[in-house]
Amino acid sequence: MRVVLDIERLVLEGLPLTAAEAGRLRTAAEGELSRLFGAGPVPARLLRGGAVPSLVAPALDLAPRSKPEAVGIGIARAVHSALVGAE
Repeated sequence: MRVVLDIERLVLEGLPLTAAEAGRLRTAAEGELSRLFGAGPVPARLLRGGAVPSLVAPALDLAPRSKPEAVGIGIARAVHSALVGAE
């Protein structure tokens, strides 16, 4: 099965990142989303396809000076939780 998730816009307020850090965050988020969707069943609603115009994900509790990879993984888990929990 192939799942295509296109996140058009992700707003990260108060998180100053360099271009390199943003790339590391993005790579970590993509990897974690792939792992999460590959590890369990995908809700039928998502298998039918379609767009979700916006998504409110759970808040992240980040430690000061969190590494971009940790932030990316946290974002991926929050997005996954919001998508699969919205049945």
